Amino acid sequence: MGLQGTLSVPGDKSISHRTLLLSALAPGTSRIQGLLESDDVRATAQCLRHMGVEVNLAAPGGEVTVSSSGNLCEPSTVLDAQNSGTTMRLMSGILAAQPFFSVLTGDDALRTRPMGRVIQPIRQMGGRIYGRQEDRFAPLAILPAANPLSGIEYALPHPSAQVKSAILLAGLFAQTTTTVVESVPSRDHTERMLSALGVQIATHDSASDGVRQIVLAPGQKTALHGNDWQVPGDFSSAAFFIVAGLVIPNSQLLIRSVNLNPTRIGLMEALQSVGGVIRVENLQTLGGEPVGDIYVESSDLKGDLTLEARHIPAMIDEIPILMVAGAFLQGCLTVTGAEELRKKESDRLAAMAEVFHLLGLAIEMYPDGFQLQGDPERRLGGTTAPAAAGLRFFAHHDHRIAMALAVLNWAMCGRISWEIDGREWVSVSFPGFFETLESLDTQGVS
Repeated sequence: MGLQGTLSVPGDKSISHRTLLLSALAPGTSRIQGLLESDDVRATAQCLRHMGVEVNLAAPGGEVTVSSSGNLCEPSTVLDAQNSGTTMRLMSGILAAQPFFSVLTGDDALRTRPMGRVIQPIRQMGGRIYGRQEDRFAPLAILPAANPLSGIEYALPHPSAQVKSAILLAGLFAQTTTTVVESVPSRDHTERMLSALGVQIATHDSASDGVRQIVLAPGQKTALHGNDWQVPGDFSSAAFFIVAGLVIPNSQLLIRSVNLNPTRIGLMEALQSVGGVIRVENLQTLGGEPVGDIYVESSDLKGDLTLEARHIPAMIDEIPILMVAGAFLQGCLTVTGAEELRKKESDRLAAMAEVFHLLGLAIEMYPDGFQLQGDPERRLGGTTAPAAAGLRFFAHHDHRIAMALAVLNWAMCGRISWEIDGREWVSVSFPGFFETLESLDTQGVS
């Protein structure tokens, strides 16, 4: 029996971080429905509390309130972003504009992730920010700027919503115009949310070369105000159930109220192109974001699927679960331009390749990607589906690897579980993931 049911996924992680940060900078009280209360988002909330912001997290499904004077206070302790790169990078842009000293750190994994990419533009704006090993890694020490920040025009060397957002958040305090230039558009949640608050921010797309300019007028910090936010379901969390519904035989799933921002749905579009039955229903706009339900059913995925650097930003967090879909593709999945996956919570490409090697699937690794030969007969009930006994795989302290392994396990072996070392890391983005997955063979689509 396949997976059957209707489900909701937790609130969008990217938007949850941003609602807390913007609410902390806005005088008054903001109310948030649907906030993701995961380890990463709790890290952002705790950092803000250390700077005098009142953040009241609610019971699951309840309302979260953020009360602030609009001005942050000097923290009496080091700010700990834990495992959250979003917390560290976005908050560094805010802290660079503050009239006090602060230090940002994180766990072992976060302290190995590259931070020079955010230090460089903030320094160009006049920020005094310093990192370990010649400004490459956290902890980050941030001193009060000698003068108010100045806006810059900054061309992102690599697509990065986190770096872009750090610059824009610093630019709220800048005395001159801030412009970020993207050769490949990345997630635009920060731009949409600032616009919803009445901030003067404009986006200009070039028809000739695809370059996008995001222009933020100076002195926009004063435009911020308390707001009511509705956080939609996280597409990156829904992606695991989209793939599960496609590759586990006899499955039908309906995923409610998912964020369908065009910069986020690359995985869905890629899988539709090789025959995946995925439909969007009840499309609407909430808080400037397109939101809808996703219907998915078991499908025979056929054809070669080739993804290049220009495709990656729209599916940057979904590559591990895309690889799971690729394992059952009647064809070859080729991905290039994905070197950023080696700099996430783990080296995600290497972690997934290790699993496929152990299972006997043909995968060739590149410095920036891979080529995976699919084998549809590996699916549950197929002639080459592996036995589950004795198999043990490692999540490498990475929530997305742990969830990808769970879907791969179910697709190959059903309810007979492999041993996944590091299951607990799913709490970073999707507390209750395993319970949701296991419940879906007892429901019916409604």
